[in-house]
Amino acid sequence: MINYVNKEGGMDNYLSEVETLLHRFKYADITSRDRICKFPGRAYIQSVIDSIHDPTVIIDREHRVLFVNKRMRETAQWADFTKSPLFCYEVFSNSKKPCCGKNTPCPLSSVLETRAPVAARHSHHEGLYHKKFTDVIATPVLDEAGAVLHIIETYKDVSDYSELETSLRDSELLYRSLFDQSGDAILILRGEGSDIGRILSANNAACDMLGYSKEELLRLYITDLDTPEHAAKAPKRIKSILEGETLRLEITHKKKDGTT
Repeated sequence: MINYVNKEGGMDNYLSEVETLLHRFKYADITSRDRICKFPGRAYIQSVIDSIHDPTVIIDREHRVLFVNKRMRETAQWADFTKSPLFCYEVFSNSKKPCCGKNTPCPLSSVLETRAPVAARHSHHEGLYHKKFTDVIATPVLDEAGAVLHIIETYKDVSDYSELETSLRDSELLYRSLFDQSGDAILILRGEGSDIGRILSANNAACDMLGYSKEELLRLYITDLDTPEHAAKAPKRIKSILEGETLRLEITHKKKDGTT
């Protein structure tokens, strides 16, 4: 999966260290369009990327590795860093060919096309049952004409976060299954805001009891279903529930056909 990085979409933490690096690139007055290793500021650039916490490489447009930070060297113990040329997929994936496909998409072509930061999520199996997820954040270094000169790739292990996402998704599916299969009618209401009392969700039993489809119920408020006597008391009851009180009530609701 490849995403175009949007700061307003919550990628600030991913980009902060890389933006600092880009700023220092400019400060180092790097002007050559040849490989970065020819620049007089090589030692300075190396010290900068070594300060980045996550494994990071700087590559050219052909996947060739120009710089590797200390964290990447510690992580990619299989890589021969004396080899030249050394390619990013050899360092990151221990592979002989560029990353591709759904599980290991390569962000390089998207960066070259858009000249903007791109994020790609990689998944790898570690052992028989464990799956590792890594976010690859590729940020372009542009020349004075705006063309992509080099790419900074940072690799962030998000396995724990991804497993949490999966657990939450599984829990939601289980909850939804129990919710829909319950023999009791259940309505979930909005408890705050200007549309307090609006129906947010309804299970199958509620639809059957009231004669509405789920789509129809989600356009209603609980007061639309209450008889006038109970509708007048609904706001106070909702307030009591939000304050932690448990209520057991007998309430008459109106069905879609007007009966109670």
